[in-house]
Amino acid sequence: MKCPNCQSFSVKKNGKRENLTIGNDRKTVKKVQRYKCNTCQKSFSNRRDKHKQYSSGFKREIVRMHVEERMSFRIIEKRLKESRAIRIKSSYLCRLFNATIRKVKSSKQIQSECQPEWEGYLIVDDKMINIRGKKQISLIAKDKSGDIVHEELLSYGQQDEYDNFFRFIKEQLGYRFKSVTTDLDRMLEKSIKTVLGLDVRHQKCLKHAMDNIYAMVGYQQLKRKENKLLGEVKEDSGQISTERYQELLVIKKKIEETDEFIEQVKKYLWQPIEKKASHMERNIFENYGDKYLKVIEFLRRNKKGLFTYQKDEKIPKTNNDAENVNRQLKRRLKTIEAFQTEESAYNYLIIYCNYLRMKPYTDCKRKRKYRNGSTPLQLCNSKIIITDWVKYSLNL
Repeated sequence: MKCPNCQSFSVKKNGKRENLTIGNDRKTVKKVQRYKCNTCQKSFSNRRDKHKQYSSGFKREIVRMHVEERMSFRIIEKRLKESRAIRIKSSYLCRLFNATIRKVKSSKQIQSECQPEWEGYLIVDDKMINIRGKKQISLIAKDKSGDIVHEELLSYGQQDEYDNFFRFIKEQLGYRFKSVTTDLDRMLEKSIKTVLGLDVRHQKCLKHAMDNIYAMVGYQQLKRKENKLLGEVKEDSGQISTERYQELLVIKKKIEETDEFIEQVKKYLWQPIEKKASHMERNIFENYGDKYLKVIEFLRRNKKGLFTYQKDEKIPKTNNDAENVNRQLKRRLKTIEAFQTEESAYNYLIIYCNYLRMKPYTDCKRKRKYRNGSTPLQLCNSKIIITDWVKYSLNL
């Protein structure tokens, strides 16, 4: 035995000390051997983790209850008190949770251990979140297979951090890019060209394109006006003035024309055959070029990115998979005060993505029905079979 203070080997036993450890099912009292150094007269013990009151299994259970079962810390406090007679305040549970997930495995560690075989069709989404009033960007990269390749929390508006994100995936994770599907964010588009070059195909999300088109034609404003006038008719027992009735007819006609235009644009954007798409484009531009000038200019400006999928049918047309992860994360960060710091939010981002990577699919339908019962890592032929996602995700 060596003294940790003076590194002397001249030590002797100095009695035992009782240590209380709280585990999943009980409180355990263990005796720890104490030692005293003959050289510096300092006392010490041979414990690996000093000041450790809670077992690794108990900490993992707290993480599981909060992430997987979606319990708040107040609910966890109540459950521990009722079922195990363990009294821990919710504020301390929050600190314990944050301290535990600091040891979470990164995407690089999981990639080196599991060695997933990704398809090469990357889906990327960025979402702005506020952490104590400071703008941050949650950036998620997800393979078409369903596995999350990498996740980052970036400073708002920093182009070089976007570049480093793709550079990390390319160089550190060894991802073999075939295509990248993103929303209409110009910073993502610029990073793809800068880091990956023109050889990697870039597909712009068709859903985001349609959302922009709805905004350009003022579709929501028309529907609100129609609902308002219909409400007046209902309040007046079906009677309405002639002027308001004429206004209602005009709005209904505009909505019908807009619906017809939008339906043609949808068919045009989702047309996989290039020749047919060109014919539909010609008709749309000729018939609606004057009335919907902004939409026509938008389609012309983004035509190359919107129709990249015509060159490879396996390219995802939308980035909904990655956006769904960001949407869930943003919802949680907004309602949980414990994660309103940059470090805890970043650690939570990683642990939550790890949970999704190791969670079996249960409700996939149609073409994705084969995924049910398997985790995203299993679908990528992971080299490791993971039975406990919390235990594997943490370096405890």
